[in-house]
Amino acid sequence: MGMDKNENLKKKLKAYKERLGIGAPENEFIDCYESGKKIIPECIEQNEGEIPVRQYDVAILRTPIKFMRAEGRIQVTNKRLIFRATGRSLMGRTTLQHEFNLAEIGGIEIRKDWRFGIWRFLGAAICSLIVASIFGLLTGAIYEANEIGGIICAFIFGLAGLLPFFIVHKRFLIKALLCGASIGAFQGVAKAGASIEEIAFAAAFGESVPNENGYMTVFAVIAAIICLVALFLQI
Repeated sequence: MGMDKNENLKKKLKAYKERLGIGAPENEFIDCYESGKKIIPECIEQNEGEIPVRQYDVAILRTPIKFMRAEGRIQVTNKRLIFRATGRSLMGRTTLQHEFNLAEIGGIEIRKDWRFGIWRFLGAAICSLIVASIFGLLTGAIYEANEIGGIICAFIFGLAGLLPFFIVHKRFLIKALLCGASIGAFQGVAKAGASIEEIAFAAAFGESVPNENGYMTVFAVIAAIICLVALFLQI
């Protein structure tokens, strides 16, 4: 039943995109990543006498600002070396392809590298801070109403937010957001132990906020370190 609802939702979204003129309608129902397919002969035409030799998955191309993502592959035949990257973008399916004649290639270098995406990092960090603020206000309010209940909630939310980092495969952006919830849960109770006058005094003179739940700050720092690791890994 759930699968049928998802399929209907996808069809409605595709129909809406077609109505708006976004993307190419004829490509909407094609696997944009060409998963599991050989470049030759399944994606492009095979030349006369051409024999595929090997194919490699070599790269993931991403441009978050443009909402673009593509998976790049290299195929070697007895005549050509072909690089093909297909994927999706906000405007529809994307394709990047380069071909080289083997007789004209003097050498080839393949390097695995990692590039720091500053905008992706900042965007995820800001979202994590927002989540931390929300959970900080929540646990702080609970603590003000009931101290024991606030501490229990802080540990439930805090530990639950950290657990996915160790048991979920990849999904580092989601892990960073959940770690943000963990930071807020612990820090909300830590700061709730101080009065408004103490918080204002500490802010005015650049001092730390005095509180009776300082041990919660230790947990918040641990959660912040794990969150920072998740932010770097999700780039």
